Amino acid sequence: MHPHPCHHPLRALAAILMIAASGGLLAGQGVKLRVVASHERVFITQKVPRTTAKSLTLTACRNEWESAQVVATGMAAELGQLSFTFDRPTHVDGTSFPVPRLYWEYDVAVSKSSPNAPLPARLYPDALLPFSNGSQPDPQAFRGIRDEVNFRLWLDFKIPTGQPAGIYRCKCTLRNSATMAAVDEAEIIVMVLPETLPVRPSLRSFFGIGEHGIARMNQLDRNDDGIELARIMADYYQLMLDSRIEPGLVYATSAPIGDRGQIVWASAAGANLPAARETVRNYFGRKAFQSLHLPVWRDYPYADPLGEDRARAVRYMAALARLNQTAAPDARLFFSVGRLDEPDDKEAYQRVRQWAALVQDASALAETKISFFLTEQPEPQNPRWGTLVNSVDIWAPHVMWAWEDLESRSGKRDIAGRIAAGEEVWTYPALCQFRARWRKEKGMPDTLHDAFPPVWLTDYPAVHFRILPWICAAHGLTGIHYWNVHEWPESVDPWNDAGTFVIGNETFNGDGFLIYPPAPAALRHGLAKLPCPSIRLKWIRDGMEDYDHIALLKRKHPEKAAGIIATIARGFADWETSVSKIPQARISISKMLNQHPQHRRIPMR
Repeated sequence: MHPHPCHHPLRALAAILMIAASGGLLAGQGVKLRVVASHERVFITQKVPRTTAKSLTLTACRNEWESAQVVATGMAAELGQLSFTFDRPTHVDGTSFPVPRLYWEYDVAVSKSSPNAPLPARLYPDALLPFSNGSQPDPQAFRGIRDEVNFRLWLDFKIPTGQPAGIYRCKCTLRNSATMAAVDEAEIIVMVLPETLPVRPSLRSFFGIGEHGIARMNQLDRNDDGIELARIMADYYQLMLDSRIEPGLVYATSAPIGDRGQIVWASAAGANLPAARETVRNYFGRKAFQSLHLPVWRDYPYADPLGEDRARAVRYMAALARLNQTAAPDARLFFSVGRLDEPDDKEAYQRVRQWAALVQDASALAETKISFFLTEQPEPQNPRWGTLVNSVDIWAPHVMWAWEDLESRSGKRDIAGRIAAGEEVWTYPALCQFRARWRKEKGMPDTLHDAFPPVWLTDYPAVHFRILPWICAAHGLTGIHYWNVHEWPESVDPWNDAGTFVIGNETFNGDGFLIYPPAPAALRHGLAKLPCPSIRLKWIRDGMEDYDHIALLKRKHPEKAAGIIATIARGFADWETSVSKIPQARISISKMLNQHPQHRRIPMR
């Protein structure tokens, strides 16, 4: 009988060295695994931040997403030999919920800083690509760096609606892919709160996304390839649903006029087009979209809707409103004229009034409310243009204009008046604008540490993307508008250049761009060709869910809700610049919602 070679000391040492040389036993011994909150950016080559730890606690309601990051730090060659495994989050009684949705973070270059950006030009972790549980890092995650790097995974936990409240633990294990030996571990603790967020978001939204560019990108014709385009658009809409934001206008809800003058609604308008009725039922009936933009344009379906075709345009809009309301009774119908975005002269104001009158006539004929939406503040920039009061139902001023009216010393407080009159006021962020009145009253802020109207640009802090719903709650604003989630110039590759919007010599990184197109084939490795979310989109989702939680408390205890809101945001120029204070505010909301005379703690198992 021959002894096993590893029973001999020299042979055993040789065997160990052979395994190590082939990426086996010793691989990964120098790698450290940590977890960190989702609002912390961990750059690819930075030293591991002090905010990382071996354990992280999250809090989430039922029907809520909550995120975390796992960071593995080591030499790129070592990291490539390791696999990451996540267990189901499990309660001590054995109850569990699904493994988090996993993504790996891809770095996109900010080559030229946005105006007044507080963060430097560098690689930013932003694009999120699918990652399979138990798999190894994609070599391209290291961006050609051979020294010590951070490999970052993004985790999205979705709490099921019926999940019992309690403490759940999710273990992440880093393994040597050759031997499957554990190299390091970290833990994420999820505290599931007793309350459930609503299916439909409490804060309304209208985030633009056009199918025209997506059709061109996929070499499709909107009419000849409508079924395929609708399938592709469904992937984008699902990302928006998951993020609790809405596109307003959904592809294939535009019902054409048939040969006999009838609206083609229940059946497909062509062999390769989906039926409008079924599309509306799907997105605004079965799913959670609720703000439905009626698809009428300045030249469709009639060439002159404000002139000789006005009567027909009114009848068409009224009939379309009735059909949409029947297909999706809970949908809230609205209308905007895209070419009248931010009207800026007397003629534009007059066209707004003409369109508003048409919508009011259609609404009366349909006997159903159609709200007229406009990206403008109630106070005109020039009094000679006249007023739009009694024309607009939903005002959406830029965040800086909203500050001027609501908070500046010379503000007229027209927004509060419109809200008191029963109209809605939303707001929208765009670019980075410090108007003359702000500079006169406030001066230029320290854009890293000061509070000012939020800026949704890549090289601005995470809190800007999450805080806006809190500001809306503080002022009674009921919605957020954003001009686009998927726009960039043809000269830019968004997978390698964050400069998605340029005016003159100024670059606004990430403006109008929250969803990436499908990743290049080299990054997908055979995975489905799907659009990818950005980390910035996840931060916006978190703010939308914060608002949902606030709304639950506001319905039950409005005074207490106001107090909680004030701990985070008092206005556009007065809010907490650290995201870390928000989770504690959310716990306070839960305590107030579940208070009983005999109990001061959240009921947990």
